[in-house]
Amino acid sequence: MARALSTYLLIYNPNLDTLSVLFIDSQINIKINTMQTPTSQFQNTRYLFSLFCFLMLVLLATLSIAEEQKLEIKSYDWQGAIPANQLVIVKNPYGDIRSRTNGEQKVFLHATIQEIGDRPLSPEFSIKEVNGNIEIEVVYPKSVKDKQGNLLGRTDLSVLFPPNVKIIAETTQGMIKIDKSASDLEAKTTSGTIKLTTSGLFKAETETGIISLRLRGMHTAGTSSASARSGKIKVDVFDDMDIKLHASTKGQIDLNGNPINQDQLFRRQGQANSKVELISETGDISVNIIKPPELVKSVKPVKKAINLKDLPKSEPWKEGDPVKEINPKRNNTSKR
Repeated sequence: MARALSTYLLIYNPNLDTLSVLFIDSQINIKINTMQTPTSQFQNTRYLFSLFCFLMLVLLATLSIAEEQKLEIKSYDWQGAIPANQLVIVKNPYGDIRSRTNGEQKVFLHATIQEIGDRPLSPEFSIKEVNGNIEIEVVYPKSVKDKQGNLLGRTDLSVLFPPNVKIIAETTQGMIKIDKSASDLEAKTTSGTIKLTTSGLFKAETETGIISLRLRGMHTAGTSSASARSGKIKVDVFDDMDIKLHASTKGQIDLNGNPINQDQLFRRQGQANSKVELISETGDISVNIIKPPELVKSVKPVKKAINLKDLPKSEPWKEGDPVKEINPKRNNTSKR
């Protein structure tokens, strides 16, 4: 491990009769402390004492700067066929989940693994086909933090899937970002941020995190929802979208940046075939009606109404149920 290096310089300016101490740390952050030179014996004693204390602090800071932690970056890749139920469940309590639609009829997974410190932790990837669903889960053998709270490992996932596959993504503190998607999806986190852009039906849940939605229309008539306990919900809605929107919270509701001073908002556009519920117990809700990008129009429902509750779910595994273990395709490593 390389020790962080620091430098300090003493600079005297005879024109201003000042003495400056310039401190540069290992990250090239610069701190300057300037003192007027003394004009009396008392000031001289105080000046020298102040200078001595400052230099001692610089020395202690230099000696106490933590050694740079060893960091090794690894990657993990896997691809698999579409499951029978066209449902993929991804669970990652140790980092982010990013996902978007892919044109190929396969599911692709890429993981970026950070192994930190002298005694880092490495994850395992549990990838199984259970009851017609693919279940992907990141598993660590023990806590990813040591007794001092230092992080020993982190894993971030990227998942690509075709539009006919539904995805369920779950994190704890990590972000869930699903962009350019046409799939029905669910996203659930405790305190992480959820960012969704999809023309499918959706269900987003958080306790204290932020939910950010970009609604450009749904290809299937039905009800979508975003809910939070104290987290904020922010929504952009294309102004040509068919939507029936309802927002409710004990916090503040804004429409196009203006507070409505009510605890509920109802808005209807076009045929209102797509229903969206925005519910936060105490968090704020912000709704902005925006124009679509040039040459882009909102998606209109072309399928009959369905309910996300009626879509395939991940059922608990029971003894005797078939389980197909799926091994990784390749594992790449890089050091830093």
